[in-house]
Amino acid sequence: NNPHNKPGKDPTDPRNRRPISLISILAKVYDAYTLSEFQEALHQIGIPDPRQAGFRQGHGTIHQIGTIIQDLTRTQRTTH
Repeated sequence: NNPHNKPGKDPTDPRNRRPISLISILAKVYDAYTLSEFQEALHQIGIPDPRQAGFRQGHGTIHQIGTIIQDLTRTQRTTH
């Protein structure tokens, strides 16, 4: 099996081949680099807010639950 042939098509017919493009690979590398640089620049000026967990890699619901528990504990200590 040649991985560049269209499935179920005659592999000897050149019209049944899938083109290979390095542009998409280069675009993905460039996009990842640009995104990383952009996120770092935003982080340095405080965007997004450190309390935001949505759409942030490595942050999720469990982090927000931990923050809520810390805030509740801190509030209970200061009001009693």
